[in-house]
Amino acid sequence: MRTFRQTLRAQLPHLSDVIEPDEDSSAQTRYLLLTLPFHWVEHLPHVVELAGAHGLSGWDPQTEEPIGRQQTRTARPSRPPGDGSAGWTAEHSIGQGLGARSIARAWTLAGLPQQASFGEAVGAFILAMAMRDGVSVNGEEARRAVATVAADCAHGVPLHDVSVRIGYIHTDVTGFARSIEQGRG
Repeated sequence: MRTFRQTLRAQLPHLSDVIEPDEDSSAQTRYLLLTLPFHWVEHLPHVVELAGAHGLSGWDPQTEEPIGRQQTRTARPSRPPGDGSAGWTAEHSIGQGLGARSIARAWTLAGLPQQASFGEAVGAFILAMAMRDGVSVNGEEARRAVATVAADCAHGVPLHDVSVRIGYIHTDVTGFARSIEQGRG
């Protein structure tokens, strides 16, 4: 663990401020915690590769999935061909900041078929994020939220800024629709 920590700091020195525990802690040899600001998430593949090279693996609390050596997920499916009006599955949203279980739970709660429209897929992703962040919704509320997003995305990514409220959380539909369409979270 100590060698990994030193190599990480040498290769990505700007991460030093987000590494826990600090150098003075006896726990530094047992675990390493990184709290990455969103704009630094681009460094995560390098961190995972470096951890794997040191025989380490980890856990991503955002996606609720293992990272590193023990990860077994294959590459995320490519986006559906054509206009994307149908053929979107829960798997198209995996790898965009939420785990497969979170997305599947939202997909099921919203009552979506295995293949859904682009807007329904965006809605299920936003629903999964809200549930991850502590929002409690029933099936009717989930279906209503996903239907609202699906209507906003009926012709693809909305041309103007729109948002949806799920519980106490307001979410930017336009930004997430654009990200999902492009295949990134």
